[in-house]
Amino acid sequence: MKSYYLVELDLSADSSELIVEYMDSMNSWLAEGKIQSLAVAEDLTRCWVVLIAETEFEAWDLIGKLPSESIYEPLVTPLMSFHQSVDLQFPAICWN
Repeated sequence: MKSYYLVELDLSADSSELIVEYMDSMNSWLAEGKIQSLAVAEDLTRCWVVLIAETEFEAWDLIGKLPSESIYEPLVTPLMSFHQSVDLQFPAICWN
């Protein structure tokens, strides 16, 4: 049975150029349904992702496909539930 996982990523201060790479991967994963939501801090130092996986290992495997040299100790938390507004069924990307 698939479960939801919250992934918190601390990004290095010099990783702003890698955010474009993250966004390319994340946007593809959003379209494929691998992740359910994505948020990036305004100062580009933190990222939060909710994803669906069969196991926590599978969640770690997906996160491992990101450019790892700029990620410091991802935190993966299994969620009991994840709810979102009906309006968010088709994610809108906001770059402020």
